[in-house]
Amino acid sequence: FLNEVQSTVNHWIVQIRKVTVLPSTTPFPSGESAETEANADLEEVSFWMGLEESLKHIRRELDKPSVRLTLALLKAAKRFVATIALENNTGLDAAEAHTADVAQFLKGYPAPVLAAAREW
Repeated sequence: FLNEVQSTVNHWIVQIRKVTVLPSTTPFPSGESAETEANADLEEVSFWMGLEESLKHIRRELDKPSVRLTLALLKAAKRFVATIALENNTGLDAAEAHTADVAQFLKGYPAPVLAAAREW
């Protein structure tokens, strides 16, 4: 039973890491063509806002009683590797901080106005 629980937590860690590496690994359009240049700014704003929401959702999920109970169970069984990795080694805190900074900067970016101006 404990092996299955630990395996589940390890799966959570892998899934969380897939999201938390996005700020440093996602290539953005370079604007090399007229088509990519036209929407590059909107894509980037959308990416950061969506990433911010995804990270908040992950944090909410980790704060649920069922996840806390799972971690308490593993700690009581002295299965510290998975619990420590989930609490400290997912990169969630750093990704949240970085994304919050970028999102705060982009909140004032008039993306919808610029998109409407292009169509005019």
